[in-house]
Amino acid sequence: MQIYNNQDSNTKSNGTSKRSCSYCGNSDHVVTDCPNAVNDWVYFQRYEIPLKQTNHWTIKARTSWNGVKVDHWYREPREWGKWFIECEKAIHKINNAKAKAKAKQSGKRKASKCGFCGSTDHNRRQCPAMEQFKRRLLEANQGWRQRFYDKLVGELGLSVGAVVNVGVSRGWREPDEEKIGIIESINWDQLSMFCYGLGEAGWRSRLRDEFRQPLEVMVNVEGESRKLKFGGEQNHYGHTEYILKDDFGTLADYWGWRRNEATFISTIARSETPLDEEWVSQGHEDAMDFLIKKYSMEKLKGWGVQNLLIKVEEANKQKKL
Repeated sequence: MQIYNNQDSNTKSNGTSKRSCSYCGNSDHVVTDCPNAVNDWVYFQRYEIPLKQTNHWTIKARTSWNGVKVDHWYREPREWGKWFIECEKAIHKINNAKAKAKAKQSGKRKASKCGFCGSTDHNRRQCPAMEQFKRRLLEANQGWRQRFYDKLVGELGLSVGAVVNVGVSRGWREPDEEKIGIIESINWDQLSMFCYGLGEAGWRSRLRDEFRQPLEVMVNVEGESRKLKFGGEQNHYGHTEYILKDDFGTLADYWGWRRNEATFISTIARSETPLDEEWVSQGHEDAMDFLIKKYSMEKLKGWGVQNLLIKVEEANKQKKL
């Protein structure tokens, strides 16, 4: 998952994480001290959109997309509902931080509780629910990795050196041009069931973006490296979805857009790399450890991790039948 694989880029030389506000993204404070959330909440309480403010912080917080600066996504009317929810979460964190500071000053301490399940009977190290959840994650990912290998290598014959027929875009609304390419790399070590982001679910149920892991099968087409996409099916919204799936469910879905892409059409010459049993059995255990030790069960449920786990478990079970 991205949040695990990108740890090095988000860590300072002294080993501590770079801190920034999870609400507005500003690096000079954290969410519990965020003045922007407090100001926005005043407007939301009056059933108004905070954009009425002149020189609103979202104007400065422009993001780069393909080298072009674009407005913060909160400024889009279709995102205002999600904006309200994120602001409400930020205010909840701010109020909790104030309550903790007040309790500390008065000398009162809450009973300690487990950071994973919330029980007051034990701590995170002794949490049976955490150990059970970790086992489920490992077993589900082992099954996903076996299914992924069976599909990509066993069925499609794709590994480094495979020759493929691909479609390359010729422009907006123009039909793809067929070309021949050769697979040059696959990010095997990073792959896990988190390649499936529940893209077909509503935004409330899908996997949170930072947990998603991109599937990066790179193909060289006429000397240029391109990211290989699979599928190309119309969803119920009429949008084209790029997904890799087997007979039991979705293995990976694709999000985002890049100019240097190619769409898989067929395999011309197979390249079958033998399956590394350790790759399957290890199940990306370090990443799963990171997940359960950093976040609570409540957060993992709210961020789509449990929904993903259930989906993958169901698909793995179908394969065993």
